[in-house]
Amino acid sequence: MRNLVNVACFQAVWWSSILGASSGRPWFGVIVAAVALPVWWFYSGNLRRESATAAGAAVLGWGFDAALVFAGALAFPAVAQLGAPVPLWMVALWVGFAATLAASMSWLREKPLAAVLFGAVGGPLAYEAGRRLGAVELGTNGLAFVAAEWAVATPLLGWFSARMEGLK
Repeated sequence: MRNLVNVACFQAVWWSSILGASSGRPWFGVIVAAVALPVWWFYSGNLRRESATAAGAAVLGWGFDAALVFAGALAFPAVAQLGAPVPLWMVALWVGFAATLAASMSWLREKPLAAVLFGAVGGPLAYEAGRRLGAVELGTNGLAFVAAEWAVATPLLGWFSARMEGLK
């Protein structure tokens, strides 16, 4: 049941963020994240660990995606803007993904090579889905940059999540 709640919260954040951004309601995903993620944090039984992991993911995700925006590999259409250079709904997606690393995706924390490969494949798939739904735009070699970003970010977030495990 624990993993099911975790996956449901992440999926709610992902779909509401992408569909909200692509339909000119970028605030929608942020509102859903403000409800769904605390539900998970309280359900997990370790609010301190989850909030520390969330803060780390927010900073890392904003920084990584901002670098891609400045490099011209990533852009957000005018209808998806809510913050700059990275919209808040995108930061919510990073936080949502990090929340999976203590539950449904915890296996990535112990397998760094699997985390690299998962990030290198899963990151571009997610961004491409966001592009096809109209929430994000990818520049020249954008998917390659996203693959590199997530190949680094996934094991790093997994490592950070594991380090936060002892927080009570």
